Amino acid sequence: MTVEDYLALHIDLCDRAREITKAKGHDYSGTADTLANLKAVEAFGLCSAEKGVLVRLCDKFKRLGRLVGDGAEPMVKDESVEDTILDMINYLLLLAALRKEKADAEA
Repeated sequence: MTVEDYLALHIDLCDRAREITKAKGHDYSGTADTLANLKAVEAFGLCSAEKGVLVRLCDKFKRLGRLVGDGAEPMVKDESVEDTILDMINYLLLLAALRKEKADAEA
């Protein structure tokens, strides 16, 4: 894969991830606080929102390992390797957003 091919793939995946996060953000939290559903673990006294995102990422890594490593045929047909990758991109960006919000509040 050339650098140009990789960068085109990067743009495509990030554009698609952005559209997914926009739709899911609306469905989960509306417009008031797009991170509200992630912060719910703090309200329940379970862990920090950041650790909650890490748990979700662990779930995605486990799924990805099964789909890629084992070559297992998924039973949930509408969740492919690519869907899982897009979810992971979004969770990593949500983690960055949580950290930025925290740093801004401390500044």
